[in-house]
Amino acid sequence: MVKKSVDSSGEKIQFRDKLRWIKVEEFGSYQYKHSLTDEEAWKKRFVCYQVALTNCWDRHPMELLPRRNLPLNKSKVEDIKKQLQFIPSVYHGLYLSL
Repeated sequence: MVKKSVDSSGEKIQFRDKLRWIKVEEFGSYQYKHSLTDEEAWKKRFVCYQVALTNCWDRHPMELLPRRNLPLNKSKVEDIKKQLQFIPSVYHGLYLSL
């Protein structure tokens, strides 16, 4: 994350006292104005550093992590078996495979 109190040009964002208008057009950033006039240009604020450089979804697509089987202790497994009567039968295979 980057410092929240400055915009992309390094100018201080005065949230409490002067911020008047915010709009979001793309993921990872928003634009704002300190006045409601059309004369003031929109200023841009990036939420994360990668988005400031490039579109982080294009550059860094999400990848699934390898699946890990974590051991459950015996008491947890027994507790799950007791709860099977409250779980729909279509899901029993999942819980019994633990």
